[in-house]
Amino acid sequence: QACKMRPLKEKEIYAAYERAVKRLLGETNDLMEIVKQATLEGMNIKKPEDIEEIRSALMQARKAVLDLFKAKRDGDVSMEEYEVKYAEYSQQIAELEEREKNVHAHNLQCQLAQKRLQGSYELIDDAKANCADKDVMLKLLDAIKVIDKHELEFQFNCGIDIRETV
Repeated sequence: QACKMRPLKEKEIYAAYERAVKRLLGETNDLMEIVKQATLEGMNIKKPEDIEEIRSALMQARKAVLDLFKAKRDGDVSMEEYEVKYAEYSQQIAELEEREKNVHAHNLQCQLAQKRLQGSYELIDDAKANCADKDVMLKLLDAIKVIDKHELEFQFNCGIDIRETV
């Protein structure tokens, strides 16, 4: 008698949850399209060099060092020439290795961004198809707060809170 809250039926909570998810998904579809475009543009803004070209240049530079060593061994180049050429080749190899590392890191970032996008789309598609499914509900929600006797707040894991009237 002291409690002013009216009892909430489970079906009312699920109905409010479904409305909240539909509102979230309506906003999320627009947001996901913006995120997708921004991510794809970000991946293409700085198109990395072809990794095979870099690796080929690295092989050539390393072969040049080997040839230089053989030339020094055979007496075809002086020690001074050897040291100058060796320093040049070493610098070239270091730069190529750094470029290779940067391309590899960029490719990994692109793959991670694509996986995140795909995971987000799959979760949204799953939520659209099964928004009342308890497993999906548990994945999407962090908490459900009772605000007052006619209002619930659904706190989604993504940081969005949506209030619905029951």
